Amino acid sequence: MEKFKDNLTEEEFKIEAVEFYNKYKKYEEIFKLIQSKGFIDTLSKLYNLINKNTNKILVKTYKNIEDKKRIIMEKYPMNQYKFIALNEKSEIIEIYDCNKVAAYALISYESEIDFGQYAFLHFINFINGENSKNYKKFEKLIIEKIKNKSILYFDRTISFQSDDNKDERALEEIKNMGYMCVWKNCTVELNIENFDKLQLEVNMKKVKNIDMDYTAIGKIIPSRFENRSNIYEGILQKEKFFINIVNKQDKAFVNFYIYNGKIDDKDYIIEVYKITFKFLSEHNINKLVTFMSPENIILLNNTININILQNIYWLRKQL
Repeated sequence: MEKFKDNLTEEEFKIEAVEFYNKYKKYEEIFKLIQSKGFIDTLSKLYNLINKNTNKILVKTYKNIEDKKRIIMEKYPMNQYKFIALNEKSEIIEIYDCNKVAAYALISYESEIDFGQYAFLHFINFINGENSKNYKKFEKLIIEKIKNKSILYFDRTISFQSDDNKDERALEEIKNMGYMCVWKNCTVELNIENFDKLQLEVNMKKVKNIDMDYTAIGKIIPSRFENRSNIYEGILQKEKFFINIVNKQDKAFVNFYIYNGKIDDKDYIIEVYKITFKFLSEHNINKLVTFMSPENIILLNNTININILQNIYWLRKQL
């Protein structure tokens, strides 16, 4: 009879094989239990308790359009960010702590001629308030993923109500996290009801696009996601400008776009604002909400009463 390498005869080998099979069948339910999700989750929790909850925080990224659609529809309230989230250069991120989702975030990857290559954090939402204390840990993991894409900067915005007096303390903490403030903008509300009486010639026409060499006053999101659906071009004596308008009854939300070569031209900027105020006032718009830099607020302070609603800071961390 043929011998095998372990010195078992063929007959003995068959007997051992049958015995092993019977043993497996006998404990088949145990094998199924060990492989079940419930058992694995329970074992993971016990492991974390034994090891004093040192389970790693994990990051899961969704890039596929269909996956992102499903998440927006079924998991998280993100409809207002749908246009951004479904872009091919955007990612939805889930952050797991102890095998449970602790936070979710939306990031897009940008490349702008005058602003470099950067990843922009549109938001991070925490499942409960307790998770927010781990923001620094979460951010560190997100940045580790971003670094693999050869991105130079990690950008985000942070905002405060104008009267809550938290800016200084928060900015100091942000600086300690490695951020620098690229610029500060304010959300302002202006009463323009009487500007239709200004002795100014208004030359405004509706257009489809904003010229490439014009920059938004009060940048708060990457340029490609700015709302450019209702655009007007204003013609001045020596230059022009653009505005994007969203009307809501007698109030207008306006973004201003000024020529790159005249960003520091005070006379040009004042004329842009005044002509826009008159144009809107003539079309029965009484209030205007826009983004404005502190410098432009000072510039217009003697022209119109400015109600500052919010301070917004664009932050950047070099990777």
